[in-house]
Amino acid sequence: MDLIKKAKTGALWSVFGQILLKILSFGSVLILNRLLTPEEFGLVAIANVTFAILKLFGNLGIASGIVYRQENFDDYVNSAFWLNIGIGILLMFVSLGTAPFLADFYRDETLKSILYYLSFGFLFKSLETVHNSLLTKELKFEILTKIEVVTEIISTITVIILAYLEFGVWSLVIPMVIFSPVKILIYWKTEKWRPKIKINYTLCKDVYDYGKHSFLSEMLGYLIANIDYLITGRFLGKKELGIYQFSYNWANWPIANVVWVLSKVAFPTFSKLKNDTEELKRVYFKMTKIIALFTSVFYAILLAQTELFVLIIGGNQWTEAINPLRIIIIYGFIRSLGSHGGRVFLALGEPSVLSKFGLITFPCVAIGVLIGVNFGIVGVSVATAIVSGFFGLLFIWFVLRKLEESILSFLALIKSSLISAVLSILAMLLTQNFLENQNLNILIEFSFISLTGTGIYVGSLFLLFRKDFQEVFELIKSFKS
Repeated sequence: MDLIKKAKTGALWSVFGQILLKILSFGSVLILNRLLTPEEFGLVAIANVTFAILKLFGNLGIASGIVYRQENFDDYVNSAFWLNIGIGILLMFVSLGTAPFLADFYRDETLKSILYYLSFGFLFKSLETVHNSLLTKELKFEILTKIEVVTEIISTITVIILAYLEFGVWSLVIPMVIFSPVKILIYWKTEKWRPKIKINYTLCKDVYDYGKHSFLSEMLGYLIANIDYLITGRFLGKKELGIYQFSYNWANWPIANVVWVLSKVAFPTFSKLKNDTEELKRVYFKMTKIIALFTSVFYAILLAQTELFVLIIGGNQWTEAINPLRIIIIYGFIRSLGSHGGRVFLALGEPSVLSKFGLITFPCVAIGVLIGVNFGIVGVSVATAIVSGFFGLLFIWFVLRKLEESILSFLALIKSSLISAVLSILAMLLTQNFLENQNLNILIEFSFISLTGTGIYVGSLFLLFRKDFQEVFELIKSFKS
């Protein structure tokens, strides 16, 4: 199977898995938003950010290094495995030791118990990283998708049952670790590679040398995306953080789904094209166009019907999320167009570019959020949209420079989706105004307006941008075949 066909197949399996997971996730969100409070979601958000930051140390860029590496591969992987185990054990003890201080910082004793429990996840994670990376390197996304879907289904069902039984915040926390041993067993049974009791310290240095920049860029990227959570949780409280997280997550939904799926396929695909700049550029531009075409309609619907959307998804206790969501949508759209660009630098063996960019971006975002927090969650949302949105556009420009392309080429690439989205928004606002006094059920009203907007979007592509419409149609046909 040639590389492009493998990439398409990998993308198809990833999309298929995401569709299943998001159907399940959507149903669980509707239930959990009514069983749990914003405060409980906020507390878990604080724990998740803290846990995820430490978990990034556990990776140390090792996964990216395995996907990128070509020479001395077996010894490199073996060294990476033992290095990863050592880091996982170290981080487990670091997490156990810092939990009391973090609980004091956020003034919540429950957070200490949550972090104690999550600490054991570091050891489990270190036992699956290498096997996951090997499957990713070979573009075996069918296997990865099946593993992810099965474990996520079990985990989600467990969360709902525990929430129904009134476990509160622990209903979200318990499944994060308890199913990890099962996942490890599945990875080890699927990927036959086994470690040897032998460590090549020279190759450990190679793992570190590549991984340090990849890790630093991932760490800074995560901090940039989550510093608003840390600051909001500390200064505004758990309830406000829960509401802000609700807004942020939905404004970034395409990144966690459409863009994330393509990014999983992008890095191993770009890595195999690192010596063919023209082909790498062609694949990058094709992915960008696909992302723009599929995400623009989502953002159009979300922007035109924010209030109805929040009421349907969360109910009345989440109405404070309406204005923050409207604001963060701006950043979400920019981020969706640029998130996969980092894979270009990783594939070309230049992760240092990402870490340097992150070092400039992070303090600016932190300062912006610290100013915004004085004006509540709306202020934080404005700061996120302006500062993070600006650096998102700047990063797209850096990627284009690396590929020796102009910003005009990029705008031409997304022109069809932008114009179609604007026409879709106008149509939905007119339809919403017409239905305003019809006293329809909000779900029926939302569905009708969304279908109208989607129809206008697709119709605009078909009538005004036939070539782009045909490209999407051919892509779907190639996936089906």
